[in-house]
Amino acid sequence: MAELPRIEPDIRRAATMSSRFYSDPALFELARERAFARSRRLVGDESRVKVPGQVHPFTLLEDLLDEPLLLTRDRDEMLGRE
Repeated sequence: MAELPRIEPDIRRAATMSSRFYSDPALFELARERAFARSRRLVGDESRVKVPGQVHPFTLLEDLLDEPLLLTRDRDEMLGRE
């Protein structure tokens, strides 16, 4: 199983990652699963759903996660994502 590289917090000892990190499909899938899928992302501003009941469909990180989502504003004017 692939492992993500360790990141050295001390910049004086840090080095660039091997080229394998940028080209190995297994590492790409691991990064998608462990980093991108679990972190917060800006999906848009509230101007995309100005009116109560309005819905804005979008794809989160197109060509990376390809997660179809909806940005919504409910009748109580609360923002949400489905």
